[in-house]
Amino acid sequence: LPCFFSNLIGKLEGELMKFKVNTEKSKKNNCEFFDYNHETNNSNDSKSFLDLYGNFDQLTINKYYPGDGIPPHVDSHSPFNDIYCSISLQSGVVMTFTKKTETYNIYLKPRSAVFFTNELRFEWEHSISLRKVDIVENRIVTRKQRISLTFRKVSSREECQCVFIDECDGFKKRMEGNKNFE
Repeated sequence: LPCFFSNLIGKLEGELMKFKVNTEKSKKNNCEFFDYNHETNNSNDSKSFLDLYGNFDQLTINKYYPGDGIPPHVDSHSPFNDIYCSISLQSGVVMTFTKKTETYNIYLKPRSAVFFTNELRFEWEHSISLRKVDIVENRIVTRKQRISLTFRKVSSREECQCVFIDECDGFKKRMEGNKNFE
């Protein structure tokens, strides 16, 4: 990553140290489960994201103009590790999170960070509607140009083995491979 991100990465590292792997859930579900700032989980079995994976090593930068959006999706499981962070710069935007019949609209303020992990990372679709204004706390907020910085850690595993099979690209790939042998 470019060196001019070193201060920002230092701040993200500080937050990442607060994410601890819940080893009991991980063993049960064959997937990493992170608890944020889980102060009661101070056992020797508990490891931070940085202890397990090291720092983020991949950055995607997107520029959005007023009216731009992104379709509903869950990011692929296999290419990246189990947690990533998206930062909104210049303008806020309402991001919609959907899982089956549940929907939440969350306003991402300018200079805010969202950490995607656990179910939010693997099961919930996220999207941004195509529009030039958002309704935030019963008032109209006009969108401006927005820059999104998405920090990820490239995965070293061959394919995802998680339990979130409805959205898992690794599971779908394995099932397609099994069909070829029937």
